[in-house]
Amino acid sequence: MARKRVIYGIAAAGLVSAIALVLLVVLPQATGDSPGSGGMSLQAVLHASPMLDRLRLFSGDTDLNTSQRLSPADRSTDITGKSGDSAYRYVLNDDRSTEDIVLKPDGEHFAVREVFYPRRTAVLGRHPMLAQKYSATTDLVADETQFRYDGTESEHTETSENGAKHVVGYGADGVKVIHELVVAAHASQWDTPVLQKEMRWRDDASTSLAYSNVYDKAANKRIITDWDENHNPLKVVVPNAYGSNNGTITTAYFPGTSLVRMHSEVESGANIAQYFRMDGTLDHVLEIGQGSTLVRLFDKTGKKRLLEQTWSRETKVVDHKGVTTFTINSILEVDAQGDPLRNIRYWNGDLDFEEYNVTIDGVPYGEVDHNYVKGPTGFTLDNVKYWIGKADHKYDREDDHKPAENLLAPPVPADETRQSVNMLEDPDLLLPDVMYGPEGF
Repeated sequence: MARKRVIYGIAAAGLVSAIALVLLVVLPQATGDSPGSGGMSLQAVLHASPMLDRLRLFSGDTDLNTSQRLSPADRSTDITGKSGDSAYRYVLNDDRSTEDIVLKPDGEHFAVREVFYPRRTAVLGRHPMLAQKYSATTDLVADETQFRYDGTESEHTETSENGAKHVVGYGADGVKVIHELVVAAHASQWDTPVLQKEMRWRDDASTSLAYSNVYDKAANKRIITDWDENHNPLKVVVPNAYGSNNGTITTAYFPGTSLVRMHSEVESGANIAQYFRMDGTLDHVLEIGQGSTLVRLFDKTGKKRLLEQTWSRETKVVDHKGVTTFTINSILEVDAQGDPLRNIRYWNGDLDFEEYNVTIDGVPYGEVDHNYVKGPTGFTLDNVKYWIGKADHKYDREDDHKPAENLLAPPVPADETRQSVNMLEDPDLLLPDVMYGPEGF
């Protein structure tokens, strides 16, 4: 409460100074030509010390790319001190919010700054939104308090020059602590500050823990946990100790239980995420790469694969939100034992069917590839390549075909081209680290 009184005291002092400024600017100064002035200025009449001001107007120009104003300010007024440098600054912003700023002795850098919510019609007075105190030697905001419009405190932050930070967030009543963040100071100027812990509680009667992020220095391990209302873990993330994605392990649970719903580990080429049924059997696996997602489906025992799909993945920002789309790239069909039977691949607009272990005209082939090209009537056969044994050498036979033959590709089963699982069930799963070669690729 004492901190709020100081803040409101600064606001009141600023308001008095602003009123004095308005009187000096608006009222005409008395001169020898003004009736009844006796040749004295208004400052002389009031026996006031000189109070100089500098008014700055802002153009309101906007950025051509973002359409945002180049400066949020409409205008500002600086009041000079005894040294002739600016001592106070009063700012009116485009959204009708205002700022009161106390400047350091150099007349340029901030010492104290208060921001007030945009004025509302028929509402008297100003409502503090933000109060900041700056370091005496740098532009670091050493102390910051955020307020809601109703005056309750929402967050308070203390920051030190050595990188230490302490943030406390408050509930709707401005008293109940619902968020705490502690950053440890860096050990040396070459080290970076380390997030020691972050805790979030629900802003309700239970004030139950919703999130925790705790670093164990002795084990050099961080554990990040999302909790349900009954303090059951929903998701536990153990990041790589060295800051990269590879090696990060994530385990998610069915709500209200200790049953594992998903377990993933980021490997060098993909994040391998296993999804389980409530009986513990494996339902499907996602292999999430940089620009693709492989889906592997399993039977009810969780041991035999039924189908594999590979999808290209693209995320774009639409209306300030990331929208992810998937396009089917390939389908791997398997036999009753789960062994590869046929691979259907979409490639540069064409369609390929790779069949495995087939016999044609009495000759057993390890692989036969039917390559189709897209034409006006659909996909027509272009050529067929045959391999005896594995396709690890130049094909043993090739048959070419012409579009006039109109040998159309067999239909692809519709259920094999559909998304049978939610590939974004856990959208925050990490991607593998980008691997760079000698030339940066």
